[in-house]
Amino acid sequence: MNGILKQSTCLTYTNGT
Repeated sequence: MNGILKQSTCLTYTNGT
């Protein structure tokens, strides 16, 4: 998995919560 993709997911999870 790309680091950018993982970082984007982390940001989305943080924003969602």
